[in-house]
Amino acid sequence: MQVAALAGVPNEVIKNAKKQLRTLEQQSAMQNPQGDLFAAVSVAADIQQSTDAVENPALAALRDMQPDELSPKAALEKLYELKKLV
Repeated sequence: MQVAALAGVPNEVIKNAKKQLRTLEQQSAMQNPQGDLFAAVSVAADIQQSTDAVENPALAALRDMQPDELSPKAALEKLYELKKLV
C-alpha cells in the first residue's frame, strides 16, 4: 500500500484496497483461528517425560558440569568429551 501511494496511486484506490485487505484478514482469522501457543509446550513436556527414562549421557554430563569452575582449556576438553557422547 505504501509503495502504491509513493507510485502516485489515488488515495481513494488505496483506501479501498486497505478496506478489502482488512476484510480478507478478518475472514482468514475466522477460518483459521490461531491455535494455542502454549499447546506445543505441553507436547514438548510430554516428550521430555518420555525420554527421561532413557537419558542421554551427554545431558547427564551437562547437568553434573559446573561451567563457571572450568578453565578455558578444561571447558574445551569437556566439549570434546560431550561431542563423543552425542
